[in-house]
Amino acid sequence: MQRLRIGSTVAMMGFKASTLIMQTLGLSNIVAETGLKNTLMAFKTILANEKSMAYAWEYAREKSNVLEFRVKTFDREVANAFRSLEGKDTWFSKAQQAAMAPIAYIQLYTVDLPTWYAAYHKEMGKTGDEAKAVRYADWAVENIQGSGLVKDSASIMREKNELYKAITMFMTYFSALFNSLRDIKEGVTRNEYNTPDVAARLTFFILLPVILEMLMKDEIDTEDDEAIEKVLAKIALYPAATIPGFRDIASGVLSDYPYNPSPLYQTIEGMSKGLTAAAEDIAEGELPSKSAVKRVTRGLGAYYGVPGTYQAWNTMDHLIEVADEGEDLTLRELLFGPKKD
Repeated sequence: MQRLRIGSTVAMMGFKASTLIMQTLGLSNIVAETGLKNTLMAFKTILANEKSMAYAWEYAREKSNVLEFRVKTFDREVANAFRSLEGKDTWFSKAQQAAMAPIAYIQLYTVDLPTWYAAYHKEMGKTGDEAKAVRYADWAVENIQGSGLVKDSASIMREKNELYKAITMFMTYFSALFNSLRDIKEGVTRNEYNTPDVAARLTFFILLPVILEMLMKDEIDTEDDEAIEKVLAKIALYPAATIPGFRDIASGVLSDYPYNPSPLYQTIEGMSKGLTAAAEDIAEGELPSKSAVKRVTRGLGAYYGVPGTYQAWNTMDHLIEVADEGEDLTLRELLFGPKKD
């Protein structure tokens, strides 16, 4: 299970265009925590001129206790993958590291660094205490964007049992989101947040990320009479993603696919069905269907940790669709795969 969990991380996330794009949605959380003004100040600090990014990074790295290590600690699954590759010097292990590195650096430079500066500017504007501002900036990076370190993980994610690890795969960000939503609830109880504060925070923590993700995946069909209901349902169920188990139930509710308790279960089940279907095709004197081949190769890719397995099938599915069915070639479907009806 450990091998399959780490291998699935590399196969599912490695070289995955949609994963790279989705990482940037963490920008919305910065605004929720620090406000639009401080977020814009952060980007001005980082992007003022061609030399400012290098200076901004060096300054933050020197002051911060967390940024230097974020490439390998921002997510538990990515951290485990990097840890499993330490000391390996084969061409395959280098390919695996190369597949995971873009995700880590996209997170660092487009999300974590702006988060650090936005929080830094907020505290400096409030107290002028630089030491306090640095501590708050470090806290914001790890607690608003999530952290794969044990000290920052929920108790269920600290369990060493592989079953617990399987059902909490890819939960690092959503675990942090759970804490942010809980903070809103407790802030209301303590009269720290008024109605506009709550509305603004929920907009940037939930509403905006859901809508942006749906737009990226072309899931909002303006000609569909139920389009608004689908968007509202996804927004309403998004907080369920912060609770292990409920996340996968919500995914099953929002799609035409059955409930899966873990990405590992989905991989194992897909492999099993793929092998069965391929055997039946061969027994009937036919070549295995594309569906069977896809299931088997994705399962093998997950077991052996072949980087780019899932992205390759996203792209291939669209190219086959273009060649066989005459569909238009689009960049979105090359990256995300064919739109699911």
